[in-house]
Amino acid sequence: MAKKKSSLMAYFLNIGSVGVPNWASLGKGVVSLPIAYNPQTTTETYINEDSATTSVDSYQVSTGIDVALWDAANAPAHAFLETLRRLRSVGSDAEVQVLEVDLSTASPYTAQLNNAVISTDTFTVEGGKPQQLSDSIYFNGAPVAGTVAITNGTPAFTATGITALSLVSIAPAANATAVAVTAVIVLTFATPIKSESITVATAAGALVPVNRSWNAARTVLTLAPASNLAAATVQLVSIAGVADIYNQALAASVSKFTTA
Repeated sequence: MAKKKSSLMAYFLNIGSVGVPNWASLGKGVVSLPIAYNPQTTTETYINEDSATTSVDSYQVSTGIDVALWDAANAPAHAFLETLRRLRSVGSDAEVQVLEVDLSTASPYTAQLNNAVISTDTFTVEGGKPQQLSDSIYFNGAPVAGTVAITNGTPAFTATGITALSLVSIAPAANATAVAVTAVIVLTFATPIKSESITVATAAGALVPVNRSWNAARTVLTLAPASNLAAATVQLVSIAGVADIYNQALAASVSKFTTA
């Protein structure tokens, strides 16, 4: 039985977006990555027992990293962390995704995707030594289990046990003609959507202002044009930036229809 080397665990930061992830390795310059699970427990002694009973209620997972900073070309994750430091990012600007990959498993490797936030703790400049950055990473919510295939050092995450994200239907249908100028656009997705940047425009490039509304399950998006659509005009629905609550992303596409 061989000991499992630390090099068989890989960590990546998403320096892109949820819809278009750009995974950067968090290995270079980091000599230790201790993950504290911080279990939240409740201990009670029942009246018919003399010994206490403890239950685990939740976890508050976090880690602290000390990074000897490398240049952006060799360590893109460092440039990302440096930007968070310089901007003193807070709120949604401090939100990230962390991908943990177990390289000791067979490819595609066992992995989990975590939503997280990063706070800058200290930045140290000392003579004769590389710049040092210390950050805290706080994991939010439950991780999404899945697998990772790595191609040329770039991971691609696939969630397991979850319905694949897809566009189930769109109305007006693709390539429909003689559509009423009062029509609303309705998109139905297979899973609840967390973020999107769907737009409507004419084929000539004029953006169509729309009012957006979701159903309670966030699976149906209705786009109601602020005024009647132009008649006898090709309308383009650009489906981009769509990501669901499981951090699955939908490939960008365009659906078009023509008004009466």
